[in-house]
Amino acid sequence: MVGIVITSAAQAAPLPDTLPRSEIRATLAKLDPRACVKDHPAFAATEIELAITADGVPQSVKVPMLPDRKTQLCLIDVLSAARFVKARGPTKLTLPLRFPRPDCDAKAYEKRAADATVAGDHKLAAIQYDLATACTWDPRLEKLAVEAACRAHDSGGADGHFQELPEDQRQTVIAACARDGIRLGAR
Repeated sequence: MVGIVITSAAQAAPLPDTLPRSEIRATLAKLDPRACVKDHPAFAATEIELAITADGVPQSVKVPMLPDRKTQLCLIDVLSAARFVKARGPTKLTLPLRFPRPDCDAKAYEKRAADATVAGDHKLAAIQYDLATACTWDPRLEKLAVEAACRAHDSGGADGHFQELPEDQRQTVIAACARDGIRLGAR
């Protein structure tokens, strides 16, 4: 059997020093850890600590004590099986892991946000985009959330969503937010 290797533009690009949060989010979005918390419908999120090797393999996964030990071990197993893109060096970070409710409707929140934007209510739009991004990780929604937060003059909200954006989408929102007086990416 002959194998075919497909190289995407992202793979041909130079490797980043460490994994951007957006790459980690994209991989985590493909997992379905909700099975681990099905017995705890009120459970919505937890902070996780990941250490990922340069080859994209989780080296360590730390999950705080959850409603029960079985849930905690299930999440560790799911996260340990994930495979991330490669980087030049290891990556270590702490980030929230969200478990959207089964009835979480990102499209409905996005529609409400778009309607609020048309009406000029940028604060309401920012809130609705926040709710949409809590349902699912989608770089397009994250970008809209940054832009809405900037128009609402919410620098904290804008920066939070900015950190979730893939690197190739950041320049356009930096310029858009600068017009609203919000400075992003200054660290």
